[in-house]
Amino acid sequence: LNESNRHMGIDDEEGKDDFFALLLVRSLGDATYMFLGSITFVLTWSILCAYGSERLREQAESNPGGASERWIEDIEGGKSALSVVGSLFVFT
Repeated sequence: LNESNRHMGIDDEEGKDDFFALLLVRSLGDATYMFLGSITFVLTWSILCAYGSERLREQAESNPGGASERWIEDIEGGKSALSVVGSLFVFT
């Protein structure tokens, strides 16, 4: 039997349609959990980054010329490089 005809007999058997329907529903359920998990991860990561950014700015204001201020300067200096990498990532 060739590959396209291999499952024809199984598809036509009595009760086999329930199995394939169950398989479809479970795969959609797994994809839903993956989607919601991804959204939750990105949202949590964004919140943590925003919190870290605020803390870094507070430390830079309280200690001018310190490591926090240098971090901010380095981050601001790398914005163009990050936007180029981000653009390449989006178009890839």
